[in-house]
Formats: sequence, structure tokens, C-alpha cells
Amino acid sequence: MELLTDPKQLYALVSLLGAAALYLYDWGVDERIQTLHALILGWSGLMYLNFETEWYVVELTYYADWILTTPMLVLALAVTATGEISERAWKAAVAQGGVITTGYLAVDAGDGMAMMFLLSCGLLVYVLLSLRELISEDLELLYWITAGTWVLYPVVWWYTGGELLAAPVAMVLIPFISKHGLAIADITIAKEQ
Repeated sequence: MELLTDPKQLYALVSLLGAAALYLYDWGVDERIQTLHALILGWSGLMYLNFETEWYVVELTYYADWILTTPMLVLALAVTATGEISERAWKAAVAQGGVITTGYLAVDAGDGMAMMFLLSCGLLVYVLLSLRELISEDLELLYWITAGTWVLYPVVWWYTGGELLAAPVAMVLIPFISKHGLAIADITIAKEQ
């Protein structure tokens, strides 16, 4: 495969460059917000590099990305919304890790796939409601970017029958919007506060 002909390669490169820019440049916002988004983009970029390997890890790459980045997104939003990472924010972040875990178990479950899918969706609703409580009206954009893109993941998962590798463009666009878009919106809003 030639360099940068695959959307996942481009995503990995843009994510790693974005992480470096977030980490190295002073954006004039709370350091925790900047560091969390740099870690999110960096980890996601590294995980997408796994698609270029022949390792068994490729099947777990999406979940290895999400299990760390989505709870960190919850924490970054909490810092922007409240200036702190409260116990409620930690609970929402842990629940978001549960969403990813049950999503993976749904893929692995075979016969119990529908049950695990519903459990995962239930946890997602809990996380989104918890986020809603944390985020004030002036941060509506952050909430809707997060909620909208996170709801798309199970929709794509269900549509592909649990075969996320069958939807490569969607599985690059959704993370790009949910991670890069949210980082830009979060930092922009944090600068204005």
C-alpha cells in the first residue's frame, strides 16, 4: 500500500501532527484541556497506525483507541464546563469506558450480540445524560458534537453487522469529527471563557 492513499493513514498522520501542535504550542487555555486533547489525538493516531500492520491487534484497534480516548474526552469537557474534574465527571468517564467494553463484548458475544448492544446503548444514554448535567447552556456546541458523533458509532456498528472494518470511510470521518472537531471547539470555547 502506498503512503497516504488510505484514509486511515491520513487520519493517523493528521492525528499525530494535531497532537504535537496541541502539546507544543501554548493555546492560552487550561493546561489540562490542552494535554487531554493532545493525548486523545496522539493515542488515536498511534492506534490507527495499527491498521498498517499484520498483527492480531488490528481487530481490536478501534476499541483500543476508544477505551482511552472517549473517557478522556469526557474529562476534557468537564474541565471546560466546570474548571475541574469532579467525582461526577470521573463516574461519567468510567461509564464511557463501560460503553466501549460492552461494545467490544457485543462484537465478541455471537448469540448475545443484541443483548450486549442494548446494554452498550443504555450505558451511552447514561453517559450522555451525565454529560448534559455537567455542561451549561453556553457549551451546547460541545455537547451536541459529542452526543451526535457518539450516537453515530453504534449506528454504523449495527448497520455493518458489527464489522467496523467494512465501513472505513465512516470510521475515519466520525473519529475525525469527534476528536479533532471537539478539540478545536473545546479549545476555542475555553479561550473565550
